[in-house]
Amino acid sequence: MAASDGSMKVKKEPQIGANDLALYMVSSETTKLSIIRRNKYPSMFVMAPYQDVKRRLVAYLADISRDKSKLAAAIEHYEQITFDPSIPTSKIEDARRSKAVLEAFFGASNVLDLGKTKFTEAPKGLGHLDISSVRVKVTLDLLTTATFKGAEHGGGAILRLTLPEESDSAKERRDRMGAYVAALVFMQVEDKKIASLPALAKICLAIDIQHQKKFEARAGSQRIADLKAACQMIASIWPAV
Repeated sequence: MAASDGSMKVKKEPQIGANDLALYMVSSETTKLSIIRRNKYPSMFVMAPYQDVKRRLVAYLADISRDKSKLAAAIEHYEQITFDPSIPTSKIEDARRSKAVLEAFFGASNVLDLGKTKFTEAPKGLGHLDISSVRVKVTLDLLTTATFKGAEHGGGAILRLTLPEESDSAKERRDRMGAYVAALVFMQVEDKKIASLPALAKICLAIDIQHQKKFEARAGSQRIADLKAACQMIASIWPAV
């Protein structure tokens, strides 16, 4: 069993984030153990990248006007930060990556085909998703709505901001992760009955900005069954790692 120190805390109950669970689904057995340990003994000093640019993208997509001049101004803002010697190196690097995210989003508008999707900002504090005795943190960035067979349905979206990877195996693994995240979005929307609307899988999305891909969930898919089985395994291993 791993020991904790002053920089870590111990989570007694099994819990994991959506992105880490998706990573778990596509990893080797050795890496899976590392993921479980990282979630049981999380560092207290982890810097979360991309938070500012994600906030800007969420606001843009939720705004019916979708004024691209605001994104252009944000790109200029990040550009200025990268040339400011008074700003810490970590913030400069985050600004550089955030600028790349927005530039990728500009180029992805037609490919992602988001123009007809109605987005609103997701409410805070939806709570964890309980899957096979594991608390899974599925933080929706946006809610989606659509009319299907004459009735309004609800969905959600998570924006995935990931660094480019060039190998074919890395791309294939990243795509599989996107599909698992979309499945988790559907499970969260269906579980929480957001806005009292029935959940519609095809508007439950994982949107990979840098790689210009959109992943839709599928109701009753094998991925959902696989996620439940994986969480059973995580719950059984958790006390011993």
